[in-house]
Amino acid sequence: MDEASAAYASGGAVTMSTNRPDRLTDRNYSLQSADGFHLALTEEQQTELERILFEDARTEHEWERGVICVITRSSGQNRVSFLVHDILDPADGDINYGGSVQFDADYRYEAVARAREVGDAAGLLYIHTHPNLTGDETAFPNPSVGDLNTAEKDLFEDANRLGDEAPLGIAIVKDTSRQWRVIGYEFDTPDTADDVGKAAYSPSSARTFDADCVRVVGKSLREYPTSKKTDGAAGAAAAISPDTQDSTIELWGEDGQRQLNSLRVGLVGAGGGGSILAEHLARMGIGELVVIDFDRVEPANLNRAQGASRADADARRPKVDIAERLAQLGGTAPGFSVDVYEASVVEARPQYGAIDRLLDCDVVIHAAEGEWPTRVLDEMAHAHLVPVISGGSHLHNTGGVLDENAYAQATIAGPGQPCQNCARHWRETAANDEMNNPDATGPGDYGLDEGAEGADETTGEDREPSTNSVNLIVAGMVTLRLQDYVLGVAGGQRGIRRFMPGTWSMEEGISSCKPGCPMKSLLADGDTHQLTLSNDPKYAKIRRDLNGGDEQ
Repeated sequence: MDEASAAYASGGAVTMSTNRPDRLTDRNYSLQSADGFHLALTEEQQTELERILFEDARTEHEWERGVICVITRSSGQNRVSFLVHDILDPADGDINYGGSVQFDADYRYEAVARAREVGDAAGLLYIHTHPNLTGDETAFPNPSVGDLNTAEKDLFEDANRLGDEAPLGIAIVKDTSRQWRVIGYEFDTPDTADDVGKAAYSPSSARTFDADCVRVVGKSLREYPTSKKTDGAAGAAAAISPDTQDSTIELWGEDGQRQLNSLRVGLVGAGGGGSILAEHLARMGIGELVVIDFDRVEPANLNRAQGASRADADARRPKVDIAERLAQLGGTAPGFSVDVYEASVVEARPQYGAIDRLLDCDVVIHAAEGEWPTRVLDEMAHAHLVPVISGGSHLHNTGGVLDENAYAQATIAGPGQPCQNCARHWRETAANDEMNNPDATGPGDYGLDEGAEGADETTGEDREPSTNSVNLIVAGMVTLRLQDYVLGVAGGQRGIRRFMPGTWSMEEGISSCKPGCPMKSLLADGDTHQLTLSNDPKYAKIRRDLNGGDEQ
């Protein structure tokens, strides 16, 4: 038995060699300071690009074809993503073809004007195609010297018009549309007219960065490699372990397991359901797990908190520590890692908030309570194109017997999926009440745990009842939906799936949003959209209680 296993078996603390920052304070708005760089778009946008670049009869005889997209930036803690916000379908005359693509000045000015309308954090992406001259389907497209020289000149002009903080880049797509080369550009632009033309502010001073992958988010998650691709769901380099993953490899093959192994998954909530999910996700074979929760273990948690001991409750150990312990003991992917943050997903103050770290993830699992965090994660899924899979239960009973309305469910939010507002999993009035009223109580009250002020004095509970058996069902539904979302192993189901434990039956919920859904207007807004964050009163109270009345 190894040291970690022995400590766990005895109920003691396990020391992990993982990165565990106490605070999240530094954001990487530039490609130069980021550890990762992605391009992200929706399935609908991918279809539109393929129509313009490969199917438009007007350009079917042209050697190369092109289009300009307005993009926004999504700034995570360690990763920057360029999000396709608008595709400007070129009209006749907008592009000059002659063996290569030259964008007309009026077309470029139109794109600049549209970027300004979107916001200060919007910029431009120039896309053009390269034919597959070699016949090698695995070869990546590369820009020519002329492509690079033109891009430096044109994008430098765009940076002067939009500001040097605007995201700017070029992309070359092979005629299969499955291989990409994406290059991001950063410039130091002149502050005054006198600086124009000086070497330090010339187009050739551009800093360029290759994207790691292209993410397509919709009914499923697809990630396409780039010439630099080393990780993510398309990562051919992702290692698998035939010894520890033999049964799952048998189900969906080595390529499928590689896709799972290379996922970075965020887990919000490490309570009854989240503690189960931490271990399930690790054993399934994801490559990296990011766990976020601000709560601490208490005796009333022990009937459903996996891996938690009475010693953990007596010490009020952070729930993320328990989740980390379980995940580390169960991880099957080679190089599996866990990062944990004792922080709030709805906290605006960066030293106490963790939303930036979720923007580094490929998928987020939502296992926390409350309508305010549900709202924030719903907004994030649409504005930043990071899909969110939610799991939860609602247990009604009459005379000790579960009634027909009791349920366990798993849902997906994001492009191509119904939002959580249309699914009635959050309401604006309730979310605002949780955000603004630190003394709010009631079923599902966010952040108010057993024994906290406002809890029932008899039971120590203010939440709806929960049982480990149903939490296990929820965790299974969530992990299956993740596997289906990435690999399509269960038919690519959309919307809500609900199990009714009182009748042993399954139900389907909505599979699309209502007409005029406001959440759809947030698609790919990225940093231009302000998530509904605020100072989290529940988390502040826990910090004060732990520090003798002082907020650390």
